[in-house]
Amino acid sequence: MRITISRCVTAFIAAACCLSACGDSAVNGSGGSALTLPVGDDVGHAQRIFSVTLSPDGQHIVSGSQDRTIKVWNVSDGALVRTLPVDGSAGHTDFVRSVVVTPDGQHIVSGSSDKTVRVWRSTDGSLVRTFTGHSDLVSSVAVTPDGQQIVSVSRDLTIKVWGFSDGSLVRTLPVGADAGHSDYILTVAVSPDGQYILSGSSDHTIKLWRLSDGGLVRTLPSPGGDGHTDFVFSVTMTPDGQQVVSGSTDATIRIWDVGE
Repeated sequence: MRITISRCVTAFIAAACCLSACGDSAVNGSGGSALTLPVGDDVGHAQRIFSVTLSPDGQHIVSGSQDRTIKVWNVSDGALVRTLPVDGSAGHTDFVRSVVVTPDGQHIVSGSSDKTVRVWRSTDGSLVRTFTGHSDLVSSVAVTPDGQQIVSVSRDLTIKVWGFSDGSLVRTLPVGADAGHSDYILTVAVSPDGQYILSGSSDHTIKLWRLSDGGLVRTLPSPGGDGHTDFVFSVTMTPDGQQVVSGSTDATIRIWDVGE
């Protein structure tokens, strides 16, 4: 079963969640208690913000920008905590397209148009490791619930799974005879139970993969099915793992039943 949410609901959610769509370089809220970042004398991003995420404890906002930097902000008062890279360490050399915080809150993971994935220490902003291997820009990154693996997707049409602790490349998807995406992969997520990878693409499809061996489980929609008619920019899974939710530039959100 597939449920489509109307255009007006899609627009509301997009406005609430996608800061880059505004085309400015501020982190904004809405309503009577709105807080706009930067505050005071803090220096905000100089160009568009492509990605934001919250730390697991809800204390910090992390933003990634076209200006090639990552910024960490306090949720409570909007104060800027730090800008990455710090102290002249090697940072991204192109747009920062995706940021995520590890489940333990100790590290920030970023993906960039410079084709790399970088891991930063949350406590001091120092660069821990750089992952190289993609041949085109990295559009999205995710971390497994146990914090042991990083998943990245790229415009090179591949999904890569990396070992967090040693930086090793675990595998590249698709594997074997599995059919991968036929156009740019734009977004990735890991299921709450850590068993599956979700990917969304400009080929209008969503694919569900096993994390354990990289095998393709299914493609949404199934052949001949009614699916998105434009790029899939966002995917996630419900906490019980029974449904996939996808958002597209066709101005719809679709909910897919994937439970066995």
